[in-house]
Amino acid sequence: MQALLDGSDSNTASIASGYVEALVLGYAAEVRERAMLRKGISKLQMPADTRIRVMYNSDLKSKNFIVPA
Repeated sequence: MQALLDGSDSNTASIASGYVEALVLGYAAEVRERAMLRKGISKLQMPADTRIRVMYNSDLKSKNFIVPA
């Protein structure tokens, strides 16, 4: 899965990033639980690895894009 975020609006990008990460981690937990039940394994292993990458304004600094009044 790949999620590309536009960092020009850093607040929205941060919120979207959090939602995407929560969805992926939730799905990974479900997959892990099903695999553990099938195999009888008690060791926890993450079946998915999340790597969030913001393509523009990767530091998510909004001060670079706000014009002072």
